[in-house]
Amino acid sequence: MTTRRIRLAVAVALAAWAGAALWFVPAMIRWIHAGGAPAVLGRLLSARANTPVETYLGSWGHVAAKLSFVLATLAIIAWFAAPLIGLRNKREDVAEPASLDLMTTVLVSAWCGLVLGLSEAHYLGWKTFVVREVVPAFRYVSADSLWMAPVMDVISITVMGVLVWGIARLVRRPIALRWLVLLCAFAAIASLILVTGRLAAIGAVALSLGAASALANVAARHQSRFVMNARRTVPWMAAAVLVIAVVVTAVPRMAERNALSRLPAAPTDVPNIIVLVLDTERAASMGLYGYRRPTTPNLAKIAERGVLFERAIAPSTWTLPSHASMFTSRYPGELGVSYFDRLNDTYPTLAEQLRDHGYMTAGFVANIVFCTPLFGLNRGFVHYEAQPVSAQMAVESGWLTRSAFRLINPGEERSAVRKDAAQVTQDFLSWQATQSKARPYLAFLNYFDAHGPYEAPASYRERFDPRLSELPVSRGEEAKLYKPEEIGHFVDAYDGAIAYLDAQLGVLFKELDRRGELSRSVVIVTADHGEEFGEHGFIGHGNAAIFPVLHVPLLVLHPSLPAGSHVSQAVTMTDLPATVMELAGVRDHPFRGRSWSRYWHPTTPADTAVVPVFSEYAGRKSVLLGNWHYLASRTEALYDVVADPAEQVDRMKSADPALMLELKTALQRFKRGHQSADSAARPTAAIAGGDVAAPK
Repeated sequence: MTTRRIRLAVAVALAAWAGAALWFVPAMIRWIHAGGAPAVLGRLLSARANTPVETYLGSWGHVAAKLSFVLATLAIIAWFAAPLIGLRNKREDVAEPASLDLMTTVLVSAWCGLVLGLSEAHYLGWKTFVVREVVPAFRYVSADSLWMAPVMDVISITVMGVLVWGIARLVRRPIALRWLVLLCAFAAIASLILVTGRLAAIGAVALSLGAASALANVAARHQSRFVMNARRTVPWMAAAVLVIAVVVTAVPRMAERNALSRLPAAPTDVPNIIVLVLDTERAASMGLYGYRRPTTPNLAKIAERGVLFERAIAPSTWTLPSHASMFTSRYPGELGVSYFDRLNDTYPTLAEQLRDHGYMTAGFVANIVFCTPLFGLNRGFVHYEAQPVSAQMAVESGWLTRSAFRLINPGEERSAVRKDAAQVTQDFLSWQATQSKARPYLAFLNYFDAHGPYEAPASYRERFDPRLSELPVSRGEEAKLYKPEEIGHFVDAYDGAIAYLDAQLGVLFKELDRRGELSRSVVIVTADHGEEFGEHGFIGHGNAAIFPVLHVPLLVLHPSLPAGSHVSQAVTMTDLPATVMELAGVRDHPFRGRSWSRYWHPTTPADTAVVPVFSEYAGRKSVLLGNWHYLASRTEALYDVVADPAEQVDRMKSADPALMLELKTALQRFKRGHQSADSAARPTAAIAGGDVAAPK
């Protein structure tokens, strides 16, 4: 079969599939659902009278997206392999080609790099943006990586090919096309296989070596045709990369302009909303909460102007579920998020609700994994800045360069890209300066400096230990792997990172004050979770729902609030949306929970009553009631978090039976879906040590 016939067959097959996927199958589903189809077809859709047709159409859309990805991949392979297939019956050019010159070396290497890069872009783009599945290899990168990956792959493989050519020249040994293609094709094919994560390293190497050998044999037998094919296709592939770059850059800007044009009329006399999430910053390590070190002097001064909550509890122990809960008021078990599952569209978000009420919404995030559009946390934000377009992001975009960086800089949490607090603050302030005062805004800022490996500037990293050496921390690493003094170094670095972030928050608040923004804004300062330093055998977070990881800071500022007051009752961060909507003057909203305003403006004794606060991690639940924290995971545990905030002494054996009944009843109601704290059982006198003071 000729090249032209192969490509014509591919085009016809794709057109037929597009017609079936977009028109024929949906039409059949509607026909069957309406009851007009024969009974044998009607059985294909169960309970059609009770299930909306949109459910079936949505399921088909997901299946069609997966099938389209497979068919598109096969079509691309057939399209570009057609010229090589046509060579099979051609007469050989030469038995063994002569040594290559530099220009041919660059051409062939660039061809291999472009094939790899566009293949990566195809795989990651389809899986992420069409099939909407999280690809582990794509978690650190963004839509811009769809053009950055080909650029970095071309550079990487071309440099590799030129180096091999240069070494061959130095040792005066000729390099044949066969060996260049074998080397470059092996690197390209192995990279593509490893990106998918479908095969182990040894399997990827074996398969890649076989495929590269076959391609090298074809190149050796048909040198002139192979080089001519590369020369013809390189410009087209380079143009494809350019088109991807233009589309990826233009589409978000167009979407933002369209979203701006659709905003409803701006409400009047409502405050701006600024939510600052200090990723991984636990309350126990903040001077603001009585820590032995002066880690947060600026926040301590700022707290004199607002309401400080002494016991705010995160809904989960790691970033994505905690943020998702704070945005939706739902607990992680309802949201289905995980390390590989994004926040879906089931429940509305705070940004969506405020946007629909005329607010301009914007996000500025430093956590370039779980706070990115890839995981759905950008839903409702008109403007969103996550992964930057930078040389560091380009390094992360290609599998070859990313792997090289990981080898040079080991550590699970280490990425070539890291946005510090100064950059996040500046990005927000630059955006804020362009906003009209006629429209209120919601601004979400995520700071990442307190997250491992605690890479603050040197002056802060060494603030609490001038001898501190760089000891990167991996998430979930066992504490027994380190000596006590090494764990002490981690604490020193962590405290220095908190101090650096506090200094940048001082810069932010000073500038907001100068611009007059604090007088017309509600500012909420909190964290998504804390950190553990060996209290329960681990370094990091996301291992267990323990108090050091769940206890987070919470500070709310607004001129109407009682300045300098403290709330000692435990509160849940899932009440953030209800609080914001009340402060924004929106009464009718879909969020669960109650506003925190009942603590700073109580009207009845019930407003300040002790209520259970829940958290969960990987299906394991915990409840905090008064001073008592009950964990129901593999084994039960009970801690008095006031007397023992590090939770070192389990009180289960000596627990009051009435207290345990109260805790288990509340937890059972939570498990059954009554997930508002107010729906749980009212605490009784059994909560020994659970009395809490009224707001001061």
